[in-house]
Amino acid sequence: MLGLFYYKEINKKISIKVKIPFSPKENITSCRKKIMTRITKGSLEKFPIAMYESTPDLERGLVFCNQYTKDFLGIKKEEIIYLNKFVASEDKVLVEEELALMLRIKKPVEIKYKVHTNNHEEIWVLDKICPMFDEQGQVVSFHGVIEDITLSQKAELIMHDYNEALKKGIEEKTFQLTILNSELKKTNNLKDKFFSIIAHDLRSPFSALIDYTKILIRDVHKSDRNDIEKSLKLINSSSKNVYTLMENLLTWSQLQTNTIQMHREVILLDKLIESIVSPLKVNIHLKEIEALVNIEDEAQAFADERSVRTAIYNILTNAIKFTPIGGEISINISALGSYTFIEIKDSGIGIPKEHIDNIFCLSTKESRFGTQGERGSGLGLVLTKEFIEKNEGKINIASEENKGTIITLSLPTKRKIESAA
Repeated sequence: MLGLFYYKEINKKISIKVKIPFSPKENITSCRKKIMTRITKGSLEKFPIAMYESTPDLERGLVFCNQYTKDFLGIKKEEIIYLNKFVASEDKVLVEEELALMLRIKKPVEIKYKVHTNNHEEIWVLDKICPMFDEQGQVVSFHGVIEDITLSQKAELIMHDYNEALKKGIEEKTFQLTILNSELKKTNNLKDKFFSIIAHDLRSPFSALIDYTKILIRDVHKSDRNDIEKSLKLINSSSKNVYTLMENLLTWSQLQTNTIQMHREVILLDKLIESIVSPLKVNIHLKEIEALVNIEDEAQAFADERSVRTAIYNILTNAIKFTPIGGEISINISALGSYTFIEIKDSGIGIPKEHIDNIFCLSTKESRFGTQGERGSGLGLVLTKEFIEKNEGKINIASEENKGTIITLSLPTKRKIESAA
């Protein structure tokens, strides 16, 4: 004969009446276990929290889940519920690994993952899972409580994205500040060099001019014509050096402030070279230098004439300065493809290997004396490189100490500009 136990649990929020059949042959302990299991499940059914019980093997479905869980997952009819069916595909491996860990360590775990409900919602959940054991200590099931953490997770993702954007912004600003700091250091070095040139290179020729004029004034009445002529030549030479230096300084400052105007046009290089070499013939003659010029017919470049003239003039004056008496300087101009190449070669003293890398760097450059004691400011090749690059050209230098130097300029022809357009 089946008997019935009646049990009533009274609570402020939950009131459950449980009816449990039992056999007279069952002992009281078994009956109480049935009662408590039924009471617990009845209580959980009313709880406004998603709760469930599952076997260790998820493929067998849930043993129990309360109504809140069904509503949460959008389950509208009685069916076997497989919780892993709702787990987002990208999180399935994570859930499986965490459950395997729980079974191994036999301790509760918390898993954060996404679920896709039957209502087509994507929800972030925190699943707090506790293993249940039999009398032998083996895990026979586990109970889980699911908490909707979508809002907090979205807030966390927004904060993460914000932090990443902030981090990226800081990195970009740091990079910009690093570049700015580098530019400031470069500018400061250039400023120091600029003042060094003014203080030393510009003052020296002016001091020489003052000394020459003092001597000339003092001895003008007792000096013969030859002495006066010699003094005037020295004054003239010093004046030219000062003028050249001041022009270079002015041009360099205009380049740094981008105030120099570039007017690109077709340049006939044979005429340009002739106009540059002509005023230098006296210097070439005085040092008994053999000058060779070889220009391909109708050689031309598409560039700003003034800047190219200054660049070639600076290279030639350097070649004359550092070529000993009886040396040789050659100018070779030829076209190849869409570029014209201007090669200036000398048999001078050359450049030390350790100085070549910094030859175009004003901040580390030091001027050297020529073979006849000629002075320089160290600005010539710096200006040359900047001018050539502003004309979309390149400059290359090869040198061997005590054997000479070859400087090659490459400038685009009009054909190059047209093809680029």
